Amino acid sequence: MRRLSFLFLVSCCLRIAAPVTPLAQTAATSAKPEIPFEGRAPAPEFPASLEWLNTARPLALADLRGKIVLLDFWTYCCINCMHIIPDLKKLEAKYARELVVIGVHSAKFQNEKETANIREAVQRHEIEHPVVNDKDFQVWKSYGARAWPTLVLINPHGKVLRACPGGRAKAS
Repeated sequence: MRRLSFLFLVSCCLRIAAPVTPLAQTAATSAKPEIPFEGRAPAPEFPASLEWLNTARPLALADLRGKIVLLDFWTYCCINCMHIIPDLKKLEAKYARELVVIGVHSAKFQNEKETANIREAVQRHEIEHPVVNDKDFQVWKSYGARAWPTLVLINPHGKVLRACPGGRAKAS
């Protein structure tokens, strides 16, 4: 019952996130559903070659079965991406045993592709969850992301439940 309540809460958080930028508005209205396999197929795995921060080794979604995974597609020069960080921290604290948040840093500008620059941003914003450097947009493309930020919710069985481009999620 607690897991169902949690899924409902996270789903509501994603549902109320409203697009706030023209890019996000375009993405939100141009595709239905945002991710074509939403709720029907396994979530794409992370490429093994990517660099990770805040974790001792690269993560694999297969290793996270049994947990709810929330992917946060972000870039450190995106103000709306920064607005989501406090909400992610609240969710992580409240559901530490059930939820794994993974930041997918997909650079908008060339200098944002450098892992050292991402590490600085992670430290500056006190981000404690794992962050993957998606500098060549491999993960971005595999999930069909089109706007910063985009949140993707993956169920404990490894299937995409919902994706929400743009806007600000509410943790309450």
